[in-house]
Amino acid sequence: GDSAARIAATPPGYTLLDHPRSDRNGGGTGILARDSLVVKNARAGIYDSFEYSEWTIVSGSTRLRFLAIYRPPYSSSHPLTVSMFISEFAEFLESVVMTTEPLVLTGDFNIHVYIDSDNDAACFLDLLSSMGLQQHINFPTHISGNTLDSLISRTLDSSLIHDVRPGSYFSDHCISFFAINVSMPEFSRKKVSFRKVKAIDTTAFMSDLSASELCQDPPSEIVQLVDCYNKTLAELLDRHAPLKTKTV
Repeated sequence: GDSAARIAATPPGYTLLDHPRSDRNGGGTGILARDSLVVKNARAGIYDSFEYSEWTIVSGSTRLRFLAIYRPPYSSSHPLTVSMFISEFAEFLESVVMTTEPLVLTGDFNIHVYIDSDNDAACFLDLLSSMGLQQHINFPTHISGNTLDSLISRTLDSSLIHDVRPGSYFSDHCISFFAINVSMPEFSRKKVSFRKVKAIDTTAFMSDLSASELCQDPPSEIVQLVDCYNKTLAELLDRHAPLKTKTV
């Protein structure tokens, strides 16, 4: 089911935040965020030619505006051209580029951005340039050898994104890795106390227990017997599985 798929897709220490499609099961846009980050959904929606989710991410002292975009390819069930998308996306970008935070847009645009002869790609890149934006991915992201996924930021934020590189193919698209220059959040640290109970030598433990006052000369009064029982087991536990503390 969907819940099982979400669990399988979410590594420990991360949270899957998404905006599913309202008209049918599956699809939608979203992000996997480390639990130490403060992430809030600013807005999300569906245009005729694409869908998006917009997130604010706080890391340390840095606040980031992050958008996940998906544009379905042209098909009989989605007969919307790249030109139609560019018109809608231009309107959408006007509401985004004025945000005060550093801006990152990424997703599957289904536009062949690095085919020089592709007029749609040229129009898309021209739109980004006119909005003061730049596209960072310069390697194939699809098994066909095309660059269909884009990673976009403001041209003025030239040092925001770096180390962009391809990863493995988990589907028909590869993972695109990149680093963002933001301050790291302070990780909460705590002390954890534990005993290695499973490592106790049971033979030695039973030998010490047999030689203890509890077994050799137990008190006759019930209150004293309980005290002796607790004291003996506590001493044996400290001897055979001493309490250890570490910071995590």
